Amino acid sequence: MKNIFSYKLYLQGLRKIRTAGVAMAIVIIVLNAWIPINCITSGGNHGRYVTSVDAGMFAPFGFLLMFFAPLLVYNMFSFLNERKGSDFFHSLPQKRICTYLSFMSAIMTWIASVLLVSSLVNTVLWALADGYVLKLKAVLLTLLGFMILALVMAEFMMLSMTVTGTAISNCLVFFLFFLFIRACGLFFLYGFSEITDMFHVNNSLLRVFDWDFFLPLGLLIQVFDGDAEAFGNIWFFIYWLTVAIVLFAVAAWTYCRRRSESATKSAPNRFMQNLYRIGVTFPFLMI
Repeated sequence: MKNIFSYKLYLQGLRKIRTAGVAMAIVIIVLNAWIPINCITSGGNHGRYVTSVDAGMFAPFGFLLMFFAPLLVYNMFSFLNERKGSDFFHSLPQKRICTYLSFMSAIMTWIASVLLVSSLVNTVLWALADGYVLKLKAVLLTLLGFMILALVMAEFMMLSMTVTGTAISNCLVFFLFFLFIRACGLFFLYGFSEITDMFHVNNSLLRVFDWDFFLPLGLLIQVFDGDAEAFGNIWFFIYWLTVAIVLFAVAAWTYCRRRSESATKSAPNRFMQNLYRIGVTFPFLMI
């Protein structure tokens, strides 16, 4: 157990990102609480009818985790962009997989804690709102959806940081990983559907490349449209949970393989540098 997880590193990780974690907690908890408070102060439905609080209405500002999760990862693993910090953490007696799992556990602890506290506060407030009924299913689907969203976004950033060595390259490669497969799949499918009348994206398994099946955008649309369809699609969650697990494993492998000399370099070698350039231009060439 000591070879794959360190309680001391875990506690250090919790302290290391506490500033970003507290900021995340304040923003998400306060914004989520504002919605039921607004319903309470406005008098609710005044007993005229009963409104069911679905997953699209319960704690909707959890979608901000798509921004906070990468930020937490960047703060935690910022030493990868500094030669001294990289040398120090790579020289620890713990194996690299131990450092990775301990620090990622600290990040997910902050995220899970914020979601749980926000859900508890919203549950109490919605119970006080006249004319609104909160179902347990809405709470569970919200927690599941936003936890998967946070894990996916965190792992995209983690993967980008392990294959780059500067803050700018971290962000650029993060967006490249985040959008490359989606953009290539979308351009190909819709281009193919234009020249093939019998092919329809929505009626095929390749719908996973459609924008509606894109987790961050899908949840964001459902939240602002007031439609909980994405939260009720179990295959939607299974697919993205699988993506998150794969990203978690790949990021762990690249972190363990990363050389300390990669710090302060936009790419670890010329091959990867050329690969990033191709990745940026290739989707546009498909158009």
